[in-house]
Amino acid sequence: MTSLWPLMMVVCSVTAGGGFEQAIDAARCRTVKLYGLGAGQQEGYGSGILVSEDGQVLTVLSILVDSDNIRAVTADGTRYAAAVTARDTTRHMALLQLAVPNQPDTPISGLPCFKQNSPASPAALSPGDWVVASGNSFQIAEGAEPVSVALGVFSGRARLDARRRRQDYTYPGDVLLLDAITSNPGLPGGPVVDLEGNWVGMVGRVAVSNATHTQLNHAFPVYLCHEFLREARHPELRASMAESRRQEGQHGVVDVGIRLFELGYRKKLVFVERVVRSSPAALAGLKSDDLIVSANGRSVPDLAAFRRVLDTVRPGDTVQLVVIRDDQHHTITIELDAQP
Repeated sequence: MTSLWPLMMVVCSVTAGGGFEQAIDAARCRTVKLYGLGAGQQEGYGSGILVSEDGQVLTVLSILVDSDNIRAVTADGTRYAAAVTARDTTRHMALLQLAVPNQPDTPISGLPCFKQNSPASPAALSPGDWVVASGNSFQIAEGAEPVSVALGVFSGRARLDARRRRQDYTYPGDVLLLDAITSNPGLPGGPVVDLEGNWVGMVGRVAVSNATHTQLNHAFPVYLCHEFLREARHPELRASMAESRRQEGQHGVVDVGIRLFELGYRKKLVFVERVVRSSPAALAGLKSDDLIVSANGRSVPDLAAFRRVLDTVRPGDTVQLVVIRDDQHHTITIELDAQP
């Protein structure tokens, strides 16, 4: 269920010279509207956070960032192209770099941003503290219009026990639980700040609580955002992390039990040619001639993209596919064997 009451409360509660006004300004001017790829029930728009003056943008990992043509609009209405420079499937985060359209070598500078040395302590918030979240909720803002704002209270920290559709939605650590309504399309990836304008978290993707079966308003703590940014900005750290994940994940031995083929020339489509009998894919209900649209929230424009998704999973994990069958979208969750 969605509501506009947080926005109305913000308007009524603003006081000159600080308070909510200071927090709203801090969040809005550092929020980036993102547009990219969508598929099925997954929107092709979202939000990001400016984390450097030269145009680095932090956002949640979703099918949107798998587009070859990501577009970004900053608070002043300036339009940029964007490309993914790092991603982390465990933390559900991606780092983008803005560029001037058709002028990739033109330097960008002076953008308002949250600094790496901003307060990053996991204890920076106490239950009952006011927070403000901002983002491109429902794609209401497209140019220089201000993004939507949700005002709420920080409720506490907890392990994420939630699901997205039929798949478990996990996170390696505690998340921030909010009573601000952030579980709206387009808001994930936006910043959460306290009343002093300090960055305290990033809005997570829409998920349903396994305990209450309601949409869960949550954010990833800022210190985990900083951990990802440190690794993303240092290639040597990224390389060691990738090698570690490959070794842990038994790289190359995960087999879901399907054979695929590509159809098309410039625009390729990935179809299921054959499903191996009694394989994880067969048990999940995948069928021959299914057109694979996405895998684990990432688009599948070709076979190489699908293999990259398999490189991130381990025996015992699940692979969630969105497929088109008989002109309808279906979600297939494949449970991989616990042993390779």
